[in-house]
Amino acid sequence: MGICSTTYGDLVCRGCKRFAHEIVSWNGYDAEQKDRVWARLNTLRAQVLFQTIHVADEVTFHAYVEENTLAETGLPEDAGFVYQILARLVARGDALSKAGLELLNIERDETADDAALATMKSIDSEIFNRSNAHYERNFRVTS
Repeated sequence: MGICSTTYGDLVCRGCKRFAHEIVSWNGYDAEQKDRVWARLNTLRAQVLFQTIHVADEVTFHAYVEENTLAETGLPEDAGFVYQILARLVARGDALSKAGLELLNIERDETADDAALATMKSIDSEIFNRSNAHYERNFRVTS
């Protein structure tokens, strides 16, 4: 939070993926309301993550989690760790395999293992698109 971007008329923040009305009302929300928003976003992130990437090598994955002292995130299963690891791999320019990760449903080629940045962008874009669709379906007022 703190870097929300709805300045281009977006109804969904490109950073945190909260809806514009949630951002505007956020300081008035109680803990339960905030938890419901984060639960929706965490579930969405986990769904997108596990449709895009998976843990191919459990031993390497868990060693990477321990070695990097990653924090619990509230995401289901290992999704929180996968997302944090992906962000670290991008920042360090490392291959997905360094953390035991592998992309799903792609044509394998020589560059597939180095696709951490492209994967992160793709996941972020898909979460944004799904958040927009959710907003359109549930909150958009039509005349």
